[in-house]
Amino acid sequence: MSTQLIPTLQMNLGALLIGVLVSCFLFGIVTLQMYLYYMKFPNDSIRLKSMYVAVLKLSCRVCELGLTICVCHILYYLTIVGYGEPRYFFTLPASLASAVIFSGIIGPIVQMFFAERIRKISGGKLIISILCWIMAWFRLVMSFVTAAKTIRINSITEFQVQCKWLLTTVLAVCVAVDFVIAVSLCYYLTKRKAQSMERKANFSIIYLQLLLIIL
Repeated sequence: MSTQLIPTLQMNLGALLIGVLVSCFLFGIVTLQMYLYYMKFPNDSIRLKSMYVAVLKLSCRVCELGLTICVCHILYYLTIVGYGEPRYFFTLPASLASAVIFSGIIGPIVQMFFAERIRKISGGKLIISILCWIMAWFRLVMSFVTAAKTIRINSITEFQVQCKWLLTTVLAVCVAVDFVIAVSLCYYLTKRKAQSMERKANFSIIYLQLLLIIL
């Protein structure tokens, strides 16, 4: 292998390895979170559990499991199957399209959930929630379009040419929705904090706001 490829491998393959390891770790954390929910809140209604777990958590966990498998396969493809063969770094793994689909499903589901939370804590105001729902659906559609193009492409160079604008659009919409959700929740939680006289409730609201800013 040429020594000229070493910096490229460190920057690209190294970043991929770190990303896969962190992704697997976080997948374990969210799986544990679902288990703890069942253990800590056994008295929650069946309706609430079915909505929270079956609709949000289960669907996201299945997609996240699929995404984790896909990114692990991509890493295996590049490091084991393509070991010592630089040409593998210029071809698209078969699992990349599936990873795009799973990722495109997970994000909009979570964003729609938080858009619904905005509707509830805002007292039923729909403008912001509807805007977030529309943008989340748009992101979902664009992710499927990207995946469809990825299936027909074999070269990294061709992928960059044909899908760059799609990926840029998807990421831009994702950032925009997350920003609107974070700002809206912080605003309405601040109003709740001002109306609440209980110190414990205020601390809980501040904690939620910090989580929104960090995440």
